[in-house]
Amino acid sequence: MHHYFSTPSLHKLFSTRTGGPAKYIFGLLKQMGVPMKSITMKSLITLLAAGLFSAWAWAAQPVNVNAASAEELSEALKGIGMSKAEAIIKYRNENGQFKHVDELVNVKGIGIRTVDINREYILLDNSKLANSK
Repeated sequence: MHHYFSTPSLHKLFSTRTGGPAKYIFGLLKQMGVPMKSITMKSLITLLAAGLFSAWAWAAQPVNVNAASAEELSEALKGIGMSKAEAIIKYRNENGQFKHVDELVNVKGIGIRTVDINREYILLDNSKLANSK
């Protein structure tokens, strides 16, 4: 037997009328023709977990910092928005290609923590990862 939203607090939290956090998901499910009565808490959690895993797997793509555009850098690297990505491009244009991943700390706004978080996704050329420390 499936347990549906049985407590008022859960119903209020996930209610689309109150603008709860699942409003978007419920809207998508409704558009897909999924009956709202068939959605259990377990199926909702499974759906959210699958979506989060998919987003994580998609975002974890290596990027060549010596050839990538600012858009590619900002999409592929954690903690790198457009302004930092543009700073990487500017530094690369002024100083030449990066020879080691740790050179990224010379770019204004990028510290060793950001480099360490992204180390396994940074390519220095199109064939090898720059994950050596």
